[in-house]
Amino acid sequence: MLQLTSRVTLSTVLFLAILTGSTLSIAAEMDARLNMANRLLVEIDEGLSSLQAGDVSRYNVLSEKLTKAAELLRSTSSTQHPDYTPATQQWNALRQTMVETAQQWQQGRAQAQNQNQNQNQNQNQNQSQSQSQSQSQSTMQGENDASRLASSNGDDILARYRNDALPALPDAPDSEQLNAWAASLQALRGSQLQADLETLDSGSVDPQNADRVRRWITGSFQQQINERIGRQVNVRQSTVRDAHMLAERILAIPDEDEMRIYNFAHGDNGDDNQRRLTAGMAATQELALLAKHFPDRVEASLRESEAVIESAARRFSNMRQQAEKTALELAAMPKKQKARRPEFLQGIEQTLYYRGSHIGSISRKGTVVVDGADIGSITTDGRVWVRGNDAGSIETNGEVWLRGNQLGSLEDNGEVWRNGTQVGFVDISKGGDFWIDGNSNGRVEPYSGEWKRAAIVFYFRDMFADR
Repeated sequence: MLQLTSRVTLSTVLFLAILTGSTLSIAAEMDARLNMANRLLVEIDEGLSSLQAGDVSRYNVLSEKLTKAAELLRSTSSTQHPDYTPATQQWNALRQTMVETAQQWQQGRAQAQNQNQNQNQNQNQNQSQSQSQSQSQSTMQGENDASRLASSNGDDILARYRNDALPALPDAPDSEQLNAWAASLQALRGSQLQADLETLDSGSVDPQNADRVRRWITGSFQQQINERIGRQVNVRQSTVRDAHMLAERILAIPDEDEMRIYNFAHGDNGDDNQRRLTAGMAATQELALLAKHFPDRVEASLRESEAVIESAARRFSNMRQQAEKTALELAAMPKKQKARRPEFLQGIEQTLYYRGSHIGSISRKGTVVVDGADIGSITTDGRVWVRGNDAGSIETNGEVWLRGNQLGSLEDNGEVWRNGTQVGFVDISKGGDFWIDGNSNGRVEPYSGEWKRAAIVFYFRDMFADR
């Protein structure tokens, strides 16, 4: 048992090292070390759920895995990833469970020693006492048989609280599938959990096994359920927020602003905005369903977004018809031919991150979305468009122009200059990290060698201001 205590203490020291270690490089994606640590934590969780009392060999294996997980968490470069903090919290919870398990085993060992001493004293009593002792041993044997049966019952309860027993949710579930998934998880947080706790408290499961099962189904497993629920709720809440912001912008456009209606509702922009509104309406309905099961996890303010999004969707339908009419009028107007510019930027879809958080995206055709708002576009020929107007450009030599004035330049070595001052740097040799405020706070995925469109968003976003 001393070996158990020393292993737990070592893991504790390693965990503190995670919390107090030096600052690591920021990375939005999960690296291999964080992924491996998460896998080990799942293995430890499952191992503890089936750990039998006194199985020191198995306990030491789990302790070694806990130590390895601590080393991986300490050395990961993904400290800004959403899974990092839950992983460290789960590590700490598992460490505490293992400490308590070791203590219980030590207490059980002390009790067993006391029982052996009592049995030795009883052997010196008279024949009648020996006969009584024999009967007591027979009773104890029966209790041991009952304990083994009770242990089996405890395992039956645990079977409901394993990761592989949880219901799976398809990528695009219908309302029936989502409702069944939510009802199943809510039962494991509520009615089913209470029923199983009553069984454990009834005495039908021996105390040691009952305590082991109780700790698992009310501790680590509940945290895992809440994390699963949180992921599904957060995805839908993010979709609703995006659609709500778009809806407010649509409702704020005056009926007489034909060009703005055209820019919002025609062509690719129109298709993309329609998709966002449709996704928002579907997400509000799914959030309402989830709120029935998990009212504590869904933001109350978002439940009121459905009316705003539906109103904007009706308005947007009329706007699309008006945009088609404007498109016909524009097509009939004589156009001044412009010299065709060569394409020199890659037309790839990219996602933008700042300090590990998603801030926007650039579509293949160049549409720039920041904080859920369509602010303009940067085409592959270097043109910067704002509200349908040609506002500026990136030249083939890297110069950045806005309405006839040169703002700065994007050098081939990754340096970014404005008005004669270097304002940033793109580490083009190491994955395209964008240096902002003295650190590599910006990132674009996929990098693929294309960085100049993202550099406009990070360092020249004022080009998209309405003027």
